Order: sequence, then C-alpha cells, then structure tokens
Amino acid sequence: MKNTQCARFALMVLLLGTLAALPVFAVDKIPIAPFTFPSTANAGRGGAHIAFTDNVDALFYNPAALQKARQRSLVEFSPRVIGPVFELLSAIPDLDFDNIGKVVNDIVGLDPNGRNRVPIGLDLGGPLAIGYAANGFGWGAWNTTSISLRLNGLNALTIEEHTDLIFNGGMAFNVWETDNHNIDAGFVVKTFGRLSVPVTSLNVMSTALGAVSGGDFDFTALMEDLSVPVLVGAGLDLGVTYRWSQGLVAAMTLSDVFTGAGDVYNLATLIPGGNDNVPKRLYTVPFTVNLGAAYTMQILPSFVDLSFMFDIHDFASMFYDYTTRLLENRKNGLLGLGFGVDAMFLKHYSVRLGLNEMLPAVGIGMKFGGFQFDVSFYGRELGFEPGDYPTYALDIGIVYRPEAKATSNFLTRGPIIDRRGGGKAATDAVETTISD
Repeated sequence: MKNTQCARFALMVLLLGTLAALPVFAVDKIPIAPFTFPSTANAGRGGAHIAFTDNVDALFYNPAALQKARQRSLVEFSPRVIGPVFELLSAIPDLDFDNIGKVVNDIVGLDPNGRNRVPIGLDLGGPLAIGYAANGFGWGAWNTTSISLRLNGLNALTIEEHTDLIFNGGMAFNVWETDNHNIDAGFVVKTFGRLSVPVTSLNVMSTALGAVSGGDFDFTALMEDLSVPVLVGAGLDLGVTYRWSQGLVAAMTLSDVFTGAGDVYNLATLIPGGNDNVPKRLYTVPFTVNLGAAYTMQILPSFVDLSFMFDIHDFASMFYDYTTRLLENRKNGLLGLGFGVDAMFLKHYSVRLGLNEMLPAVGIGMKFGGFQFDVSFYGRELGFEPGDYPTYALDIGIVYRPEAKATSNFLTRGPIIDRRGGGKAATDAVETTISD
C-alpha cells in the first residue's frame, strides 16, 4: 500500500511538471534527440524493441509493458566507448613516424567533402539507476553522461560533454482479454534536465607551442565563447501492446507526444570571462510513431528460449523527403528498421544478434538473480543517411535488477473488457492468486 501511494505521488509531480511546460510547446523550437537510458542488452540485439520490454526499461520504450513488468532497478554502471574502430585497425600496418599526421587526419580529420569525420566518445549510464515496475505502476530516476572528442586535422579539437538527469513514471491498464489474447495500454510522463559543456575550436598546436615556449596561457580567450546551458523539459509517451498466448507480441508506441524543453540558466556567467550573452533557446523532441513485433518460442523446455524481434522506429520518416527530415532532426526511414535475435540458455546465459541503423550488432550476457552482466559490440550511424557517418561502439553493462513483488491494486484486478471463458470468476481467481 505504501509503495502504491508513493508511486501515485511521484506520478502527480511528474504530470504537474509536464503540464507546467505546456506553454513551451506553442512556439518554434530546435529539434533534439530523445532523452533515454542506455541498455547494453538491448544494444546487442539491435537496439530497443518495444514488443520485447517486459522490464523496467518499459519506462523508456513502451509504457504498456508496465502491466506485465515485475522488476526493480537499484544500481547500474554501463560504460560505452564509441569510435572509428575498423579505421584504427586498418591504419596500424601503414603507421610510421613520417606519415603519422596523414594517418591521424584520415581517421578523425576532414573527409574529401570537407565534413568532419566521426568522433571518439564515451557514454556512461548510471550509477543513478533507481527504478520500479510492477502491478501496472512504474517510476524511476536515472542519469547519463556523454563525452565526445573530434579532432579536425592536427590543430583544432572539439570537445562536447553533457550530463542528463531523468525522472519518469507511468501506469498501464489491461484493456481487453480473452482466453488467448490480451491488450494492454499505458502512459509515461517524464521530466528531465541537461547540463552541457561544449568547448569548440581549441587550437591544440598553438596551445602546446605556447606551453613549451613558456608563454602565458590565455584562459580568458578560451572562455570567451564558452556556454554552459542548463536545460529542463517534460514530455509524454503512450503505448499499446497486444499479446497472443502462443508467444507473439505486437506493440505500437507514440513517443514524445509533446515533449518540450528550454534553457533556464547559463553557468558560464559564474566563470571569469565566461560568455553571458548567449540567448536562451527552446527545444522539442520530435514526435514519433514506433511499431514492433516479437515472437518467443521454447526449443527445449527450460533449456533454450529463442526470441525474434522486428521494429520500425519513427514510422513516418519513411515518407519524409531529405530536407524535411533534416529540419526536423529525423533520420532516413531505413535507419529506423531494427532486427534482433536473443537466445537464452538455461534461463541464465544469452547470446544476441541484431541489425540496427543498417549496421550489425552482437552481444552476450548472463543473469543470476537480480545481477546482470552484458557485453555488446554494435554499429551506430551518426548521420542522417545510411553510410553517412558509420561508427562502432563497445558496451559493458553491470546492473542489479531484482524481481519486484506482485500485489493487488486497481490496475491488476482484471481487464476492463473481459472476454475470457471464466468471465468474472477468472478475474476473481487472478485477484486471489496475486493477493496470496
């Protein structure tokens, strides 16, 4: 009972925060990427699959899955290294002192079209990863950190860092059920904040020569264009999930039905020489419609569970032209296709394969009780078109997510529309079982 009251209070706070942000949605805004939390297991099977999310990840990817989720999240440490892995490996045989500059520039400098090449980056999920999903309720508090470095030739270095703090919560309802079919629907409201620290066009060579010659380092000049904006925002996600008792699941989510954000303060004003003339900007996360399906089968009972997943992320982007997608920060529709296979052995060990953003993914994992350890290696497309800025990433995930206890409340007392053979008696039996 106490957990239910806390969940309702948290949802009320989140909902009020979302409503308070509604005036922001009425004006033109800059499109930005969604606020999510990384999952090493998802990365190894080709990204997040909305029909394969019966855990605390439902708070980010499919609100309707909260109806079946029974999991808590207490702590997580998930580092991710991103970079031109294959370019670095192929350059090793040709590397010597005479051509080191050319080799470095070919990997991380400007390409033949004058565009910046892919960066080297580090993402970190956690250690704040406290969440709860059970009995139709879910809530969580999460943080992520991202750092990227881009070397434009040998002289100019671009560094970008941001830290996100996310609070979300939602509910899911059993809408319709027969003996073999089931439909759930749910929603998640979320609030978030971001602290960004971009440092651009730092002249590495001049700085190094100045230090060697004993010259003074002009800290004020470096700070002139520094901006450290603090962004806050809120939004809403919706989801619906259909389940067939033979192992088939289909889902649709409406992500960021309205999600707006804005700069509320610039911390650079507290730094001597910092730029205090940066205008406050408004942002939006583009609304997306996502479709997904998953099928799970037991090859050998209690020995091998095999799951197949397919998703279309941002379905509408398939019909947008290049200019429209660029203005709305949307990728080519082909990059929204996701495929995944997950084979679990003995209920403890997993082998994963996938395809996401037209690039391959592989992963392995093991789970004992609430402890999970996962490793994934996969491709990422940082551009808007297939093959634009492909790069690869290595994820390691260490998490503790024990099972949450099932209890009875108004969300678990049977479907709104009951078409099961047992009718009301079957619903009462479910209530009795949960209560016990």
